[in-house]
Amino acid sequence: MMEEVRKNSGNSYNFNEMTMLREKKDNSFMISFIVENKNIMLKNLINFKLYELIFKLNNDIIEDVAVTHEIDDDHINMIIKLKAIGQDLGLPKRYCFININKTVETNLIKFTSNTINIDNDTINKHKCLGEEIKNTSSKMYIELLNDHRAKIHFTLFINPDEDMPGFMDNMVSLLLKKIFVRVKSFIEKIQ
Repeated sequence: MMEEVRKNSGNSYNFNEMTMLREKKDNSFMISFIVENKNIMLKNLINFKLYELIFKLNNDIIEDVAVTHEIDDDHINMIIKLKAIGQDLGLPKRYCFININKTVETNLIKFTSNTINIDNDTINKHKCLGEEIKNTSSKMYIELLNDHRAKIHFTLFINPDEDMPGFMDNMVSLLLKKIFVRVKSFIEKIQ
């Protein structure tokens, strides 16, 4: 999977045993890395709580996250409120409502998410301020290599109609790097 992405992209960066790719034609950012911890069974950590962990480890970036609707064991709706990153540059706070679907295939667990439209009453109920993020999606594929080792691929697809200044490419890349370095470090330190 990683090799296929690498062949299709000219913007590849390696850091901290992680690879990041930026694909301008589909307005996507991808980060890939291996996580390993001999003290835990990784498959027990890979569920919707992983999203909450990602957000809790990054509370300097994310203001709040909450499951708004548990549809079933493999589908949830969630709200994510981002802090005002780049407020000095006039960038507003942002928020989104997403639907996350989980599928499991032997040693591959896939989480796909898409922003969903929400009515004004729900937006007001959750006290959402700033701009709503729309038409954005992500994929997180976790390939279990063994009980204690996994390869994680995360791809964020940003709405191509999103009016992003050029410097935002670097900001999104840096934020993804920061978020997943923390996740990798946390998982690898669990006793």
